[in-house]
Amino acid sequence: MLWFQTESEAIEAQIVSTQFLNDELHLQVNPKHDHTQSAHKNLSYLGVEIWPHSHRLEPKTWRRIQQNLNATNVASYYMLVKNYLPDRYQRKFLWQIIDIITILLYTLSHEPSTTTTNKH
Repeated sequence: MLWFQTESEAIEAQIVSTQFLNDELHLQVNPKHDHTQSAHKNLSYLGVEIWPHSHRLEPKTWRRIQQNLNATNVASYYMLVKNYLPDRYQRKFLWQIIDIITILLYTLSHEPSTTTTNKH
């Protein structure tokens, strides 16, 4: 992914890089993924919208994180939120984590204790 000031610079870089990949590394670029677009349009990749000077999680990805958040995936989701969303979303996310921890601690403290007695 490269950004250029003009379309002609972008097309030139596209040709040079495709040729380099083919000649030096013996790799072929998939024509389906080989395209240029205006730098003002975002590029969506793995649930992240990317611009030349910023990035953020796609709204769909943020909703999915909120729906699927649990104690086993909180660390992975936390890093996504921390790296790709503004502070206000991070604060909301931290409150959701606290809710999960609170529920988990409540459940653990109210489980029936299973003590075994030794019979000899």
